[in-house]
Amino acid sequence: MNEILNRELAHFQSFFSRMGFKRIDGAVYGLLVLSETPLRSDEIEHKLNLSQSAVSISLKNLSSIGAIESTIDPMEKRVKLHSAKEDALSVVASVFRKREQEYIYEFKAMAKRLKDNSELQDQKTVAKRLDSIIQTCETAEAVMNFVIKITRDKLPGESLALAKKIPEALRFIELGTDPAKKITTHMTKSLATKLMGGLDRIEKNLENYRYEK
Repeated sequence: MNEILNRELAHFQSFFSRMGFKRIDGAVYGLLVLSETPLRSDEIEHKLNLSQSAVSISLKNLSSIGAIESTIDPMEKRVKLHSAKEDALSVVASVFRKREQEYIYEFKAMAKRLKDNSELQDQKTVAKRLDSIIQTCETAEAVMNFVIKITRDKLPGESLALAKKIPEALRFIELGTDPAKKITTHMTKSLATKLMGGLDRIEKNLENYRYEK
């Protein structure tokens, strides 16, 4: 594992850094992802050549975004074992909350402001472009809000499984816009309908889940 870790760790660090987190968080997360067994803090310090305080802060950061989980070592009650969660959806949701939501919201607000500008009211081509920007931002917001809601409410079972099918469904819809793929409009619309129906069921399940709690 050490050879793989040395070769790939920089990619974990770079990803976390670009998403607004610290590089050390990426290093610790990468180590835990590639470790078959949970690790103690001192093991993380040794493998990454980091100080105790640096590892402690990073573990708190990763725990706060739901990227890792910590349990008590059954052999040493005062020691915690740390491991990366098998489901990375919470990491994506945290990235959305931390940066992307704000950027998209600001971009959409700018487009709306320009559309309402009296000097541009009569320019239909410009208005169509701005409408497209607004609609695209709203689509991105809907996807992000959906992912965040799923992870925040920790809804298990069918809804989470369906959420993981969204990328595949969207790829099929995208292929349906390409004549070379010869996927009929009927098939595309049918898949889109099923996807929206699934999202509606998830929304209802979330509401029921919150009500029961």
